[in-house]
Amino acid sequence: MAQGKRQLAPDGYTFLVGRAHIFSFGTFALIVAAGCSNKEEPKAMPGWSLTSASGITIQFPSELKVSDLSSGDVDEIRKRTKDQFSKSPEMQKLIEGLVANGSMKLVGMMPNSASQPMPNSFNLVVQPAASSVTAVQLIEPNRAKMKAAAISGTLTVELRDYKAGQCAYFEFDTASGLAAHSQISYMFVKGGSQYVFTFSCPVSEKPKWSSVAETAIKTMQIGS
Repeated sequence: MAQGKRQLAPDGYTFLVGRAHIFSFGTFALIVAAGCSNKEEPKAMPGWSLTSASGITIQFPSELKVSDLSSGDVDEIRKRTKDQFSKSPEMQKLIEGLVANGSMKLVGMMPNSASQPMPNSFNLVVQPAASSVTAVQLIEPNRAKMKAAAISGTLTVELRDYKAGQCAYFEFDTASGLAAHSQISYMFVKGGSQYVFTFSCPVSEKPKWSSVAETAIKTMQIGS
Protein backbone atom coordinates (compact mmCIF):
# COMPACT_ATOMS: atom_id res chain seq x y z
CA MET A 1 0.00 0.00 0.00
CA ALA A 2 1.17 3.55 -0.62
CA GLN A 3 2.68 5.48 2.25
CA GLY A 4 0.32 7.89 3.94
CA LYS A 5 -2.62 5.48 4.06
CA ARG A 6 -4.26 5.57 7.42
CA GLN A 7 -7.55 3.76 7.19
CA LEU A 8 -9.32 1.63 4.61
CA ALA A 9 -12.81 2.89 3.93
CA PRO A 10 -15.72 0.70 2.80
CA ASP A 11 -16.13 0.13 -0.92
CA GLY A 12 -17.14 3.54 -2.22
CA TYR A 13 -15.93 6.58 -4.15
CA THR A 14 -16.52 10.26 -4.82
CA PHE A 15 -17.38 11.76 -8.18
CA LEU A 16 -17.46 15.54 -7.82
CA VAL A 17 -16.62 16.54 -11.37
CA GLY A 18 -19.45 14.60 -12.97
CA ARG A 19 -17.86 12.53 -15.72
CA ALA A 20 -15.02 14.90 -16.31
CA HIS A 21 -11.87 12.88 -16.34
CA ILE A 22 -8.84 14.79 -15.35
CA PHE A 23 -5.22 14.49 -15.59
CA SER A 24 -2.06 15.81 -14.43
CA PHE A 25 1.41 17.16 -14.81
CA GLY A 26 3.32 20.14 -15.77
CA THR A 27 5.85 22.83 -15.14
CA PHE A 28 4.86 25.36 -12.53
CA ALA A 29 6.27 28.69 -11.41
CA LEU A 30 6.70 29.17 -7.68
CA ILE A 31 5.00 32.31 -6.40
CA VAL A 32 6.43 33.53 -3.11
CA ALA A 33 4.21 35.90 -1.17
CA ALA A 34 5.66 39.19 0.00
CA GLY A 35 6.63 39.24 3.65
CA CYS A 36 7.55 35.55 3.77
CA SER A 37 11.30 36.00 3.52
CA ASN A 38 11.77 34.37 6.90
CA LYS A 39 10.28 31.11 5.63
CA GLU A 40 12.24 28.44 3.85
CA GLU A 41 11.44 28.46 0.14
CA PRO A 42 10.32 25.06 -1.19
CA LYS A 43 12.84 23.43 -3.48
CA ALA A 44 11.91 21.26 -6.44
CA MET A 45 13.23 17.73 -6.72
CA PRO A 46 15.62 17.00 -9.61
CA GLY A 47 13.58 16.74 -12.83
CA TRP A 48 10.51 18.28 -11.19
CA SER A 49 9.15 21.85 -11.12
CA LEU A 50 7.17 23.89 -8.61
CA THR A 51 3.89 25.63 -9.24
CA SER A 52 1.63 27.78 -7.09
CA ALA A 53 -2.00 28.43 -8.03
CA SER A 54 -5.38 28.70 -6.33
CA GLY A 55 -3.96 28.38 -2.83
CA ILE A 56 -1.75 25.32 -3.39
CA THR A 57 1.92 24.69 -4.06
CA ILE A 58 2.87 21.38 -5.68
CA GLN A 59 5.58 19.74 -7.78
CA PHE A 60 5.18 17.89 -11.10
CA PRO A 61 7.62 16.34 -13.59
CA SER A 62 9.21 19.19 -15.55
CA GLU A 63 8.07 17.79 -18.91
CA LEU A 64 4.42 17.93 -17.88
CA LYS A 65 2.52 20.67 -19.70
CA VAL A 66 0.34 22.53 -17.21
CA SER A 67 -2.16 25.33 -17.76
CA ASP A 68 -3.30 27.60 -14.94
CA LEU A 69 -6.98 28.10 -15.77
CA SER A 70 -7.41 30.59 -12.94
CA SER A 71 -5.13 33.19 -14.57
CA GLY A 72 -5.95 35.43 -17.53
CA ASP A 73 -9.30 36.13 -19.15
CA VAL A 74 -11.60 33.38 -20.38
CA ASP A 75 -10.69 33.78 -24.06
CA GLU A 76 -6.99 33.52 -23.25
CA ILE A 77 -7.56 30.42 -21.14
CA ARG A 78 -9.59 28.75 -23.88
CA LYS A 79 -6.90 29.45 -26.47
CA ARG A 80 -4.16 28.13 -24.18
CA THR A 81 -6.12 24.95 -23.47
CA LYS A 82 -6.97 24.41 -27.15
CA ASP A 83 -3.30 24.71 -28.08
CA GLN A 84 -2.26 22.33 -25.31
CA PHE A 85 -4.74 19.63 -26.35
CA SER A 86 -4.53 20.27 -30.11
CA LYS A 87 -4.31 16.53 -30.83
CA SER A 88 -7.27 15.61 -28.65
CA PRO A 89 -10.56 17.30 -29.72
CA GLU A 90 -12.44 15.24 -27.13
CA MET A 91 -10.30 16.72 -24.35
CA GLN A 92 -10.80 20.23 -25.71
CA LYS A 93 -14.56 19.82 -25.53
CA LEU A 94 -14.44 18.33 -22.04
CA ILE A 95 -12.24 21.05 -20.59
CA GLU A 96 -14.20 23.82 -22.32
CA GLY A 97 -17.21 22.99 -20.16
CA LEU A 98 -15.20 22.98 -16.96
CA VAL A 99 -13.51 26.26 -17.83
CA ALA A 100 -16.94 27.82 -18.35
CA ASN A 101 -18.04 26.46 -14.98
CA GLY A 102 -15.03 28.10 -13.32
CA SER A 103 -14.25 25.28 -10.90
CA MET A 104 -11.27 23.77 -12.75
CA LYS A 105 -8.11 25.64 -11.83
CA LEU A 106 -5.24 23.57 -13.26
CA VAL A 107 -5.00 21.04 -16.06
CA GLY A 108 -1.94 19.21 -17.33
CA MET A 109 -0.88 16.53 -19.79
CA MET A 110 2.26 14.58 -20.62
CA PRO A 111 3.37 15.57 -24.16
CA ASN A 112 4.10 12.00 -25.29
CA SER A 113 0.49 10.96 -24.63
CA ALA A 114 -1.26 13.80 -26.48
CA SER A 115 -2.57 11.62 -29.31
CA GLN A 116 -4.31 9.13 -26.98
CA PRO A 117 -8.09 9.43 -26.48
CA MET A 118 -7.38 9.57 -22.73
CA PRO A 119 -3.87 10.99 -22.30
CA ASN A 120 -1.82 10.82 -19.11
CA SER A 121 -3.22 13.93 -17.51
CA PHE A 122 -4.56 15.61 -14.39
CA ASN A 123 -6.72 18.47 -13.21
CA LEU A 124 -7.38 20.42 -10.06
CA VAL A 125 -10.94 21.42 -9.19
CA VAL A 126 -11.54 23.82 -6.30
CA GLN A 127 -15.03 24.22 -4.86
CA PRO A 128 -16.50 25.89 -1.76
CA ALA A 129 -16.93 23.63 1.27
CA ALA A 130 -18.49 24.13 4.68
CA SER A 131 -15.91 24.60 7.43
CA SER A 132 -17.31 21.56 9.25
CA VAL A 133 -16.75 19.14 6.33
CA THR A 134 -13.93 16.58 6.75
CA ALA A 135 -12.20 14.20 4.33
CA VAL A 136 -14.06 11.28 5.91
CA GLN A 137 -17.36 12.91 5.01
CA LEU A 138 -16.38 13.14 1.34
CA ILE A 139 -16.53 9.38 0.91
CA GLU A 140 -20.05 8.24 1.72
CA PRO A 141 -22.22 10.78 -0.17
CA ASN A 142 -20.73 9.72 -3.51
CA ARG A 143 -20.47 5.97 -3.04
CA ALA A 144 -23.24 5.04 -5.47
CA LYS A 145 -21.88 7.27 -8.25
CA MET A 146 -18.39 5.84 -7.92
CA LYS A 147 -19.63 2.26 -7.96
CA ALA A 148 -21.73 3.03 -11.04
CA ALA A 149 -18.70 4.41 -12.90
CA ALA A 150 -16.17 1.76 -11.87
CA ILE A 151 -15.51 -1.54 -13.57
CA SER A 152 -16.40 -4.26 -11.08
CA GLY A 153 -13.58 -5.16 -8.72
CA THR A 154 -11.36 -2.16 -9.51
CA LEU A 155 -12.55 0.36 -6.92
CA THR A 156 -10.25 1.31 -4.03
CA VAL A 157 -11.18 3.88 -1.38
CA GLU A 158 -8.86 4.93 1.43
CA LEU A 159 -8.43 7.65 4.02
CA ARG A 160 -4.86 8.96 3.88
CA ASP A 161 -2.67 11.53 5.62
CA TYR A 162 -0.31 13.81 3.70
CA LYS A 163 1.63 16.98 4.39
CA ALA A 164 -1.34 18.90 2.97
CA GLY A 165 -3.71 17.20 5.41
CA GLN A 166 -6.15 14.31 5.53
CA CYS A 167 -7.26 13.05 2.13
CA ALA A 168 -10.08 10.93 0.72
CA TYR A 169 -8.45 8.73 -1.95
CA PHE A 170 -10.30 7.03 -4.81
CA GLU A 171 -8.90 4.77 -7.52
CA PHE A 172 -10.74 2.74 -10.16
CA ASP A 173 -10.87 1.69 -13.81
CA THR A 174 -13.83 2.82 -15.90
CA ALA A 175 -15.18 2.29 -19.39
CA SER A 176 -17.25 5.50 -19.29
CA GLY A 177 -16.27 8.88 -20.68
CA LEU A 178 -13.88 9.44 -23.58
CA ALA A 179 -12.23 6.01 -23.48
CA ALA A 180 -11.53 3.14 -21.08
CA HIS A 181 -9.07 4.44 -18.52
CA SER A 182 -7.92 4.54 -14.91
CA GLN A 183 -8.80 7.40 -12.61
CA ILE A 184 -7.22 8.42 -9.30
CA SER A 185 -8.63 11.24 -7.17
CA TYR A 186 -7.21 12.93 -4.08
CA MET A 187 -9.69 15.08 -2.15
CA PHE A 188 -8.75 17.56 0.57
CA VAL A 189 -10.76 20.11 2.56
CA LYS A 190 -9.15 23.18 4.10
CA GLY A 191 -10.05 26.80 4.79
CA GLY A 192 -13.56 26.58 3.41
CA SER A 193 -12.49 25.02 0.11
CA GLN A 194 -12.43 21.52 -1.32
CA TYR A 195 -9.41 20.63 -3.47
CA VAL A 196 -9.79 17.69 -5.83
CA PHE A 197 -6.82 16.45 -7.85
CA THR A 198 -7.81 13.83 -10.42
CA PHE A 199 -5.22 11.90 -12.43
CA SER A 200 -6.32 9.89 -15.49
CA CYS A 201 -4.51 7.60 -17.92
CA PRO A 202 -4.94 4.48 -20.06
CA VAL A 203 -5.24 1.37 -17.86
CA SER A 204 -1.87 0.12 -19.13
CA GLU A 205 -0.22 3.31 -17.84
CA LYS A 206 -1.67 3.14 -14.32
CA PRO A 207 1.38 1.74 -12.46
CA LYS A 208 3.61 4.49 -13.83
CA TRP A 209 1.08 7.32 -13.64
CA SER A 210 -0.13 6.46 -10.14
CA SER A 211 3.47 6.62 -8.92
CA VAL A 212 3.83 10.10 -10.42
CA ALA A 213 0.52 11.16 -8.84
CA GLU A 214 1.51 9.90 -5.40
CA THR A 215 4.88 11.64 -5.54
CA ALA A 216 3.25 14.91 -6.59
CA ILE A 217 0.60 14.81 -3.85
CA LYS A 218 3.26 14.17 -1.21
CA THR A 219 4.87 17.51 -2.15
CA MET A 220 1.63 19.49 -2.03
CA GLN A 221 0.97 22.28 0.46
CA ILE A 222 -2.35 24.08 0.90
CA GLY A 223 -2.32 27.67 2.10
CA SER A 224 0.60 29.39 3.77
